[in-house]
Amino acid sequence: MSDTSFLDWPFLEPRHRDLALALDGWAAKAFAEGRIDHHDTDNACRTLVRLLGEGGWLTHAARDPDDATSKLDVRSLCLIRETLARHGQHLREHDAVLQEVVDHLRPLLSPPEAPPKPRIGFYPDKD
Repeated sequence: MSDTSFLDWPFLEPRHRDLALALDGWAAKAFAEGRIDHHDTDNACRTLVRLLGEGGWLTHAARDPDDATSKLDVRSLCLIRETLARHGQHLREHDAVLQEVVDHLRPLLSPPEAPPKPRIGFYPDKD
């Protein structure tokens, strides 16, 4: 990892530093040259998602469906995104496809949203 001084910023906790450093070390090995065939985009994206899943990094991308109190940690998500972005062109090339995967997984991994609350106002007949 290059400059890590940002990990000492006051709004980051020690767990964020540990996460970024662990992911950086993992990504250096997981995305080593030759592990991903970049000529086959579909297979490359499947491989990237499989590697991220096997590494346990996708657990940060959705709330725990069995825990109604779980929340996404935006600071962790930002650190993960920035750390992965430093690990080569191959991740940037497939970023749009990975975003599609996340968009499709999100409804399956997140609890259903509550029904909309009725509008209550002083002038119910006006928009």
